[in-house]
Amino acid sequence: MPLACAYDRLRMIGGLDAAQQCFPLPVDRGENFEPVPSDVDGRTAPPAGADPYLVTSPVWNELGVFRLHVDWSDPSRSFLSPRQPVAVAPYNVAALALVVTQPRTTQLLTGSTGILRHRLAYRNFGEHESMVITHTVDVSGTVGVRWYELRPDGSGGLLIHQQSTFSPDAHHRFMPSAAMDARGNLAVGYSVSSDTVYPSIRYAGRLANDPPGVLTLGEGSLVEGAESQSNSARWGDYSSMQVDPADDCTFWYTTEYIAKGIATRIGAFRLPGCAAAGDFSISIDPASRTIEVGGSAKYVLRTATSAAVPEKLELSAVGLPTGVRASFVPAAVLAGETASLTISAGAATLPPSSFTVIAAGAFTRQSTTALIEVTARPDFVGVDAGEPPASGTDAGHVAPDPDPASGRAGGGCGTSANAVDFLPWIPLALAHGRRRRRR
Repeated sequence: MPLACAYDRLRMIGGLDAAQQCFPLPVDRGENFEPVPSDVDGRTAPPAGADPYLVTSPVWNELGVFRLHVDWSDPSRSFLSPRQPVAVAPYNVAALALVVTQPRTTQLLTGSTGILRHRLAYRNFGEHESMVITHTVDVSGTVGVRWYELRPDGSGGLLIHQQSTFSPDAHHRFMPSAAMDARGNLAVGYSVSSDTVYPSIRYAGRLANDPPGVLTLGEGSLVEGAESQSNSARWGDYSSMQVDPADDCTFWYTTEYIAKGIATRIGAFRLPGCAAAGDFSISIDPASRTIEVGGSAKYVLRTATSAAVPEKLELSAVGLPTGVRASFVPAAVLAGETASLTISAGAATLPPSSFTVIAAGAFTRQSTTALIEVTARPDFVGVDAGEPPASGTDAGHVAPDPDPASGRAGGGCGTSANAVDFLPWIPLALAHGRRRRRR
């Protein structure tokens, strides 16, 4: 019999003996299987005195919703609310438990269609509360991801705010997990496998104001697999999408993959529009330099970040006087790192002139300015100021015009306005993720 249990967290944290309170969930026609408790994300707590939600896997195209009221001072006042059915869009459950195929093996993987996956990610946005959760469904023989956004109905229950099934091709997508960032953008992570695709880890997303029921940002990849699992049908049932509390924008996703045996992958990314404009900064030292014609001067560029995950910053210089060149070492840094800027003068003298250094991240840009003055040197014989640099020299990293729609530097890696261009994996200290072998 499934139980809904609460544990005295404050006493547990204090290292004290702690009580638990458990209530049986009614079982009827297989309902209320594997209840998933609400899990709070974000910096705003639920309304004072609000009872947490539990949601059970859909049966007969209905989710089961419960509220658990706990009174530690008087357990007799604790109770589990009656089940509230919440109708969802009809879907099919796979006829067989083992349906997910892999290349070069007859071993099938568990699709777990119709079973809710962790987490029931709760967030209080102030003007409304929201929860997201996922399970898998059968889409004409292919396992796809069904995702829901639930909101309180004003009467103690929940209602479906939006829902959809994501199955863009014939590959199976399974073991999903979803969460929302501080701006209400939603991300779903999952495994992918088929006869032609080794078990891989991918993700999709949408922005808060996008049309409902659509993962508008498309699909990105954390890692594409190169091996199949041949010794077990069980796969990645610890799949979990979390949001970093440090910036409330960075998604962390983890699930299983194969790397000469069963292993775990961890990766992080952010969706556009969440990171604050000031989540990284750039400064230049010194603020002014004077050099002679034909000479060069070095500046130090320092970056800093308040984000949970430092993003890659492309460095460039704009507004340089004619004949003056800029080069960066390295040409890109992770926010928080330092770079060197070399300014090289041509044959012409210049009064103190301002130029701008730009650090362009995936979603935001920051800049800083400095001065350069070029003075005469009697014994210098140079080239014309407008002559291009010799072959093999750095002509300066000149920033392209910013994309007016996104505020980012132009020339992105995507091919359309809503493609995976907007879902880059942020380069981390862990590069392409870390792995942990299961014993």
